[in-house]
Amino acid sequence: MKNGLVNFLKKLINESVSLETKDNLTIKGIIIKVDKFSNLHLKDVKIGDSNLEKLNIKGSNIRYIQFRENKI
Repeated sequence: MKNGLVNFLKKLINESVSLETKDNLTIKGIIIKVDKFSNLHLKDVKIGDSNLEKLNIKGSNIRYIQFRENKI
């Protein structure tokens, strides 16, 4: 089942997403890479009032991901 999730997340590469971490942090950015552990690599990241060029997020720390409806 995990490969199914990774394959789905790879379809979101170059898409803008909003995600929430398990510690209630909301992060927005564009997915540039997904590895076999569901870790996400983002660019053009916004966390609250802060902006980052890039950010890596461990897959196990992600609570949920929001994306455009037409990507389902």
